[in-house]
Amino acid sequence: MGGRDFDAYLQLDSRFNGTMLHQSLVGAGLNVVVEENLPYDAATRMDFCFILGREQDLESVISNAEDDENSVLERFVRTILYCKSNGKKLVALLVCGLESNDSTAFEIVQRVLGRDCQTMRTIDESNMAKLIVGIVAEEVGNANSYAKDPPSAVPEMCKQLVGLKPKAVLELAEEQSLADLSSMTAEQLLELKALGRISSKKLFDFFGSTL
Repeated sequence: MGGRDFDAYLQLDSRFNGTMLHQSLVGAGLNVVVEENLPYDAATRMDFCFILGREQDLESVISNAEDDENSVLERFVRTILYCKSNGKKLVALLVCGLESNDSTAFEIVQRVLGRDCQTMRTIDESNMAKLIVGIVAEEVGNANSYAKDPPSAVPEMCKQLVGLKPKAVLELAEEQSLADLSSMTAEQLLELKALGRISSKKLFDFFGSTL
Protein backbone atom coordinates (compact mmCIF):
# COMPACT_ATOMS: atom_id res chain seq x y z
CA MET A 1 0.00 0.00 0.00
CA GLY A 2 3.06 2.23 -0.05
CA GLY A 3 2.40 5.56 -1.68
CA ARG A 4 -1.29 4.87 -2.20
CA ASP A 5 -3.63 7.81 -1.85
CA PHE A 6 -6.66 7.20 0.36
CA ASP A 7 -9.52 8.99 2.05
CA ALA A 8 -10.05 6.60 4.94
CA TYR A 9 -7.92 4.07 6.78
CA LEU A 10 -9.82 1.42 8.72
CA GLN A 11 -8.32 -0.92 11.32
CA LEU A 12 -10.34 -4.02 12.25
CA ASP A 13 -9.50 -6.53 14.93
CA SER A 14 -10.07 -10.26 14.57
CA ARG A 15 -13.57 -10.18 16.12
CA PHE A 16 -15.07 -7.51 13.88
CA ASN A 17 -16.61 -8.19 10.45
CA GLY A 18 -16.21 -4.90 8.66
CA THR A 19 -17.92 -5.79 5.38
CA MET A 20 -20.91 -3.50 5.78
CA LEU A 21 -18.81 -0.68 7.17
CA HIS A 22 -16.32 -0.95 4.33
CA GLN A 23 -19.04 -1.12 1.67
CA SER A 24 -20.78 1.90 3.21
CA LEU A 25 -17.62 3.98 3.11
CA VAL A 26 -16.96 2.98 -0.49
CA GLY A 27 -20.61 3.69 -1.31
CA ALA A 28 -20.13 7.19 0.09
CA GLY A 29 -17.41 7.76 -2.50
CA LEU A 30 -14.33 7.24 -0.32
CA ASN A 31 -11.14 5.41 -1.26
CA VAL A 32 -10.62 3.07 1.72
CA VAL A 33 -7.57 1.17 2.98
CA VAL A 34 -8.37 -1.70 5.36
CA GLU A 35 -6.06 -3.54 7.75
CA GLU A 36 -7.78 -6.66 9.07
CA ASN A 37 -7.25 -9.40 11.69
CA LEU A 38 -5.40 -7.23 14.16
CA PRO A 39 -4.92 -8.81 17.59
CA TYR A 40 -7.73 -8.04 20.00
CA ASP A 41 -6.65 -6.27 23.18
CA ALA A 42 -9.25 -7.31 25.75
CA ALA A 43 -7.90 -4.82 28.27
CA THR A 44 -8.78 -1.82 26.13
CA ARG A 45 -11.78 -3.21 24.17
CA MET A 46 -10.64 -1.32 21.11
CA ASP A 47 -12.73 -2.43 18.15
CA PHE A 48 -11.34 -0.21 15.42
CA CYS A 49 -9.82 3.12 14.47
CA PHE A 50 -11.23 5.17 11.61
CA ILE A 51 -9.18 7.91 10.03
CA LEU A 52 -9.77 10.60 7.43
CA GLY A 53 -6.56 11.62 5.68
CA ARG A 54 -6.47 15.41 5.69
CA GLU A 55 -3.89 18.06 6.50
CA GLN A 56 -2.82 18.57 10.10
CA ASP A 57 0.52 18.78 11.86
CA LEU A 58 1.00 15.67 14.01
CA GLU A 59 4.61 16.09 15.08
CA SER A 60 3.71 17.03 18.67
CA VAL A 61 1.24 14.17 18.96
CA ILE A 62 3.80 11.64 17.79
CA SER A 63 6.59 12.98 19.98
CA ASN A 64 4.33 12.93 23.03
CA ALA A 65 2.99 9.42 22.52
CA GLU A 66 5.32 7.18 20.53
CA ASP A 67 7.18 5.92 23.60
CA ASP A 68 4.04 5.34 25.67
CA GLU A 69 3.56 1.81 26.97
CA ASN A 70 -0.24 2.00 26.71
CA SER A 71 -1.26 -0.40 23.93
CA VAL A 72 -4.05 1.89 22.73
CA LEU A 73 -1.62 4.75 22.29
CA GLU A 74 0.81 2.48 20.51
CA ARG A 75 -1.97 1.63 18.05
CA PHE A 76 -2.74 5.32 17.57
CA VAL A 77 0.88 6.18 16.92
CA ARG A 78 1.42 3.25 14.56
CA THR A 79 -1.61 4.39 12.58
CA ILE A 80 -0.43 8.00 12.53
CA LEU A 81 3.00 6.96 11.30
CA TYR A 82 1.40 4.81 8.61
CA CYS A 83 -0.56 7.81 7.36
CA LYS A 84 2.53 10.01 7.38
CA SER A 85 4.62 7.44 5.50
CA ASN A 86 1.97 7.35 2.78
CA GLY A 87 1.85 11.11 2.38
CA LYS A 88 -1.30 11.60 4.43
CA LYS A 89 -1.80 13.48 7.66
CA LEU A 90 -4.52 12.93 10.19
CA VAL A 91 -7.48 15.22 10.75
CA ALA A 92 -10.11 13.05 12.41
CA LEU A 93 -10.04 9.89 14.46
CA LEU A 94 -13.07 7.91 15.62
CA VAL A 95 -12.27 5.23 18.18
CA CYS A 96 -14.89 2.63 18.97
CA GLY A 97 -14.84 0.47 22.08
CA LEU A 98 -12.61 2.38 24.46
CA GLU A 99 -13.25 1.85 28.13
CA SER A 100 -14.77 4.91 29.75
CA ASN A 101 -11.99 5.14 32.34
CA ASP A 102 -9.17 5.11 29.79
CA SER A 103 -8.42 8.79 30.32
CA THR A 104 -4.97 8.64 28.74
CA ALA A 105 -6.41 7.32 25.49
CA PHE A 106 -9.03 10.06 25.46
CA GLU A 107 -6.31 12.66 25.99
CA ILE A 108 -4.30 11.48 23.00
CA VAL A 109 -7.39 11.48 20.78
CA GLN A 110 -8.26 14.98 21.92
CA ARG A 111 -4.72 16.15 21.14
CA VAL A 112 -5.01 14.67 17.66
CA LEU A 113 -8.34 16.32 16.99
CA GLY A 114 -7.78 19.55 18.89
CA ARG A 115 -11.36 19.20 20.15
CA ASP A 116 -13.51 16.70 22.01
CA CYS A 117 -13.42 13.28 20.37
CA GLN A 118 -16.52 11.28 19.56
CA THR A 119 -16.50 7.78 21.00
CA MET A 120 -18.98 4.98 21.42
CA ARG A 121 -18.99 1.23 21.77
CA THR A 122 -20.09 -1.02 18.95
CA ILE A 123 -23.81 -1.80 19.20
CA ASP A 124 -23.92 -3.63 15.88
CA GLU A 125 -22.19 -3.27 12.56
CA SER A 126 -25.15 -1.75 10.74
CA ASN A 127 -25.61 0.97 13.37
CA MET A 128 -21.91 1.78 13.43
CA ALA A 129 -21.78 1.98 9.64
CA LYS A 130 -24.65 4.48 9.72
CA LEU A 131 -22.90 6.57 12.32
CA ILE A 132 -19.54 6.65 10.58
CA VAL A 133 -20.75 7.32 7.05
CA GLY A 134 -22.77 10.23 8.42
CA ILE A 135 -19.68 11.65 10.08
CA VAL A 136 -17.64 11.06 6.92
CA ALA A 137 -20.22 12.86 4.79
CA GLU A 138 -20.08 15.84 7.11
CA GLU A 139 -16.27 15.87 7.29
CA VAL A 140 -15.77 15.79 3.51
CA GLY A 141 -18.44 18.40 2.90
CA ASN A 142 -20.87 16.21 0.98
CA ALA A 143 -23.55 15.76 3.60
CA ASN A 144 -26.11 17.91 1.78
CA SER A 145 -25.70 16.11 -1.54
CA TYR A 146 -25.96 12.75 0.19
CA ALA A 147 -29.12 13.90 1.93
CA LYS A 148 -30.74 14.65 -1.45
CA ASP A 149 -29.56 11.51 -3.24
CA PRO A 150 -27.84 9.14 -0.80
CA PRO A 151 -25.77 6.20 -2.11
CA SER A 152 -27.68 2.92 -2.30
CA ALA A 153 -25.37 1.35 0.28
CA VAL A 154 -26.37 3.94 2.88
CA PRO A 155 -29.94 5.02 2.03
CA GLU A 156 -31.02 6.75 5.24
CA MET A 157 -28.01 7.38 7.42
CA CYS A 158 -26.80 10.67 5.98
CA LYS A 159 -30.30 12.08 5.74
CA GLN A 160 -30.78 11.30 9.43
CA LEU A 161 -27.54 13.04 10.40
CA VAL A 162 -28.07 16.12 8.24
CA GLY A 163 -31.70 16.43 9.32
CA LEU A 164 -30.89 16.31 13.02
CA LYS A 165 -32.03 19.50 14.74
CA PRO A 166 -30.17 20.08 18.02
CA LYS A 167 -33.06 21.97 19.63
CA ALA A 168 -35.52 19.17 18.88
CA VAL A 169 -33.11 16.57 20.22
CA LEU A 170 -32.58 18.56 23.40
CA GLU A 171 -36.32 18.83 23.93
CA LEU A 172 -36.51 15.04 23.74
CA ALA A 173 -33.56 14.61 26.06
CA GLU A 174 -34.42 16.74 29.06
CA GLU A 175 -33.88 14.61 32.18
CA GLN A 176 -33.38 11.50 30.04
CA SER A 177 -33.09 8.17 31.84
CA LEU A 178 -31.17 5.20 30.42
CA ALA A 179 -34.50 3.67 29.38
CA ASP A 180 -35.37 6.82 27.44
CA LEU A 181 -32.02 6.70 25.64
CA SER A 182 -32.86 3.33 24.12
CA SER A 183 -35.33 4.98 21.74
CA MET A 184 -32.75 7.42 20.36
CA THR A 185 -30.50 6.89 17.35
CA ALA A 186 -26.70 6.79 17.59
CA GLU A 187 -26.61 10.13 15.77
CA GLN A 188 -28.93 11.74 18.32
CA LEU A 189 -26.93 10.38 21.25
CA LEU A 190 -23.67 11.73 19.85
CA GLU A 191 -25.29 15.09 19.15
CA LEU A 192 -26.35 15.25 22.79
CA LYS A 193 -22.80 14.44 23.85
CA ALA A 194 -21.38 17.11 21.54
CA LEU A 195 -23.79 19.67 22.98
CA GLY A 196 -22.77 18.78 26.52
CA ARG A 197 -26.24 17.62 27.52
CA ILE A 198 -25.33 14.00 28.22
CA SER A 199 -22.20 12.73 29.96
CA SER A 200 -19.67 10.25 28.60
CA LYS A 201 -20.33 8.07 31.63
CA LYS A 202 -24.05 7.94 30.89
CA LEU A 203 -23.39 7.02 27.28
CA PHE A 204 -20.97 4.28 28.25
CA ASP A 205 -23.40 2.98 30.88
CA PHE A 206 -26.09 2.78 28.23
CA PHE A 207 -23.93 1.20 25.53
CA GLY A 208 -22.49 -1.26 28.03
CA SER A 209 -26.00 -2.37 28.96
CA THR A 210 -26.85 -3.08 25.31
CA LEU A 211 -23.84 -5.28 24.55
